[in-house]
Order: sequence, then C-alpha cells, then structure tokens
Amino acid sequence: MHNPHDKRFKELFFNKKAFISFLRDCVNEPWAYKITEDDLRKTNSSFILQDFSAKEADVIYEASLNGKKVIFYILVELQSTVDYRISYRLLLYIAEILRDYYNKADISERDNKTFKFPAVIPVVFYSGSETWTVPTNIREMFENFDGFGNHVLNFEYALVAVKNYTEEQLKSFYSKLLSVIFMFENSRTSAELSNNVMEKINLIKDFDQEEMRIFIETLEILDKLYGSDKKASVKVLLEEQKIEEVEAVMYDIFENDRIEREKLFAKGKLEGKLEGKLEGKLEGKLEGKLEGEEIGERKGKLEAAKNMILENMPIDFILRITGLSKEQIDGIVL
Repeated sequence: MHNPHDKRFKELFFNKKAFISFLRDCVNEPWAYKITEDDLRKTNSSFILQDFSAKEADVIYEASLNGKKVIFYILVELQSTVDYRISYRLLLYIAEILRDYYNKADISERDNKTFKFPAVIPVVFYSGSETWTVPTNIREMFENFDGFGNHVLNFEYALVAVKNYTEEQLKSFYSKLLSVIFMFENSRTSAELSNNVMEKINLIKDFDQEEMRIFIETLEILDKLYGSDKKASVKVLLEEQKIEEVEAVMYDIFENDRIEREKLFAKGKLEGKLEGKLEGKLEGKLEGKLEGEEIGERKGKLEAAKNMILENMPIDFILRITGLSKEQIDGIVL
C-alpha cells in the first residue's frame, strides 16, 4: 500500500461482512444476494503491474456460487482525477488472474476439453470528487469499435463511486462499518466530518471486535491528518462504552485541527497584508493591500496543503480541506 488510505480500504474490504454489503448495496446484481460470508475466501494474491505499480490497491476474493468458482477483483482507485486507462488496466489484471489460475491448475485437468476458467468480476471503487466520465466497457477504447460489432474485444466493469451515495442509502447498508467509512469519504470539510462522526457514534459503539479494529485504523488516519495522538484513547473509551467521553475527544481532534488551520491561514494572511501594504505604499495604490491579503491567505492554504502532502494524504482529500485547485496543489514544491 502506498499511503495509509490504501491500507484502510484494503482492511475494510477484507472484512467479509463489509464486502458482502459492498456487493449487495453497491454492485447490486441479483447474484450478489446468493453469496454469503461462508462462501468467501480471501486470497493472498496481489497483481501489481510494473507500469502501474504506484497506483494500485487491490483486493481479491474467491467465492463459490452454485458450486462454481468465481473470482472478484476489486481495483481501489483513490486518484482525485478520473483515469481514462482504467479499462486497459483491468484487462491486464484479468489476463494475469487467468494466467495464474491456468498455471496453477492440474495439467491433466487444464488439457481436458471440459476445463473452464472461473468468472472474473472486475469492480472499480472510486473515492474521487470528480464525476466518473469513463465508459465502463473496454470496447470504446478501440478505434471504430462500433464498426466491427461483436468482433471487438469487450467486457464491462462495475463502478462504485462513493460520492454517488446519499445519506438515506448509506443508512440501509447491510454493513454499518461500510456505511460509516463511506460517510467519512463523503465529508467535505473537517467540521462536517466531525458532525457526521458524532451522529454515527451509536452505530460505532456497537461494532464487533473486527469492525472496531478497522474503525481504529481510520482514527489513525485522522491522527496523521490532524497531528494528534487520540487513536489509543478513543479505542479505550469505545471499548469501555464511554460514549460521552469519546465525543469530547473527537471534538478535541477536530477543534485542534480548526485552530491550527486558522493559525496557518492567519499567518499567511498577515504576511500577505504586510507585503500588500508595502507594495501599495510604493505604488500608491490601494489594490496592493487587497492583493497582498489574498496572496497571504493563499500562502496559508498552500502551507497547509504542503504539510498534508508530506503526510501522504490523498490529493482529493487535500483539495476538499483547503479549497485549492488541483493545479495549485501540483505546483507545490516540497
């Protein structure tokens, strides 16, 4: 995993109840309701392609459906922008999965005319804020694809975009853990995230041991983001069912974040005011002061963004917190 968010989502999907909920509530195909937790088996395989090694986070499950093996391949796409090569990447992964299956099969079986490959179900999990505009099939990547009918290679992947789920939809999820984590991702500001956590605190306190462990992983992300060390104390308080104290600690996390960000912005704004006043005095223009204030505020946001980048926070999260554009983030020199 290349950043803590990748690890958090992989841990989430390795919770069988959350994964079943993911299939039923998000992929939402009839066959998804026929699979139970007992049917699922996590695999240790990971297919990281050299050309895309810096981008990938994947989860692979095998399942038995009507007595037949099926393989679910989940590509966790945490980029802030839409990737138009996604179908090509999935094609390479599917080929690798089938090649691996074939090579591991008994030679006498794979040479038999009755030999069958398992179905591979590709799913893209997307947590970015931009609307996903890429076709969910591969045939549209080929020139003149519509001129050759069914002779052009094709498959479709299931797309699960977090931002598409409303509060009402999240409430109905089979897995409350999945619902809470999706809510985290849909929070646009730290204040909104704080409020959402408080609203879900009664769900969180009812998590089983495995769900609580994964939730604590999420708190570790918050610690990294807000420069605090609250994970351990929140864990103890949740285990002891001291919900009111949990609320106080969580409030402290977000309040400290708000104060620190305001300090950063204020510092940048002050520097900008001084620069603006000097420029205005030298040029004899009021615009110098106003422009300096704007520059200062922007400097404060850029400094906050730089700190989050150094903590390996996803670009999409930084965009939401600072309000900066992707071009401004890309221009930051570390």
